[in-house]
Amino acid sequence: MRLYRLKMSVHELGPHAADFLKAYTTQAPDAPRGAFIDAKGKAVAVYDQVRMDADRTLLIIADAVTGRLEQHLKKYLFLSDASLRRLPLEVYWDLRGDLSPAEGEFKAIKSGANGALLLTPRLSVNAASVVTDDEFKNFRLDRGIALQGIDYDDPMLLNLADPELVSFSKGCYLGQEIMARVQHRSKPPLRLAVVDELSCPSELRASMTSRATNPATGRARGFVFLPTVATTT
Repeated sequence: MRLYRLKMSVHELGPHAADFLKAYTTQAPDAPRGAFIDAKGKAVAVYDQVRMDADRTLLIIADAVTGRLEQHLKKYLFLSDASLRRLPLEVYWDLRGDLSPAEGEFKAIKSGANGALLLTPRLSVNAASVVTDDEFKNFRLDRGIALQGIDYDDPMLLNLADPELVSFSKGCYLGQEIMARVQHRSKPPLRLAVVDELSCPSELRASMTSRATNPATGRARGFVFLPTVATTT
């Protein structure tokens, strides 16, 4: 068990959560991750979810964008019978993904070897299981896992180069037109990538996020938005 506490909150969406997600997010209702975007395709909030049933789902959202999401959804929630309410749960990244949730806890499994998110009402966990900031940064950098509120705010969603966030086969949703146009007729102007500091264009180094020393090379690296025509070594 290796845990890192995230600055994220848990919100219960329901009733008819599946219908609401289908209409207003970039992914299918049963997908583990997705995003709420605006009409221009910019990321309002990226989420992980724990699907309770067709009526209710738990959305895990960065604290930094919670207020923006609530404002974004206000009129759409008003037009439906769904509501969004924050739950008193803390969010931890379980790097190994080997922790079984206890009663009152929930688990959102990440893809590949990326562990899981633990949603828990506990105010603290065993200090011996907590990883350091740099350990968690290197865990994310090794896997290309960027976090909203840390590595990006509200870019055009496809600039994140994260295929888990978007379905190009689901029905209509807010912002779908720009997603389809960029995907099929153009290309995202930028892509978020992990770059070694020595390989990073000098004019972009100041914008590097989650900077940490790569244990394998002894050099700094981090996330940078690169022009799609750029290549790195």
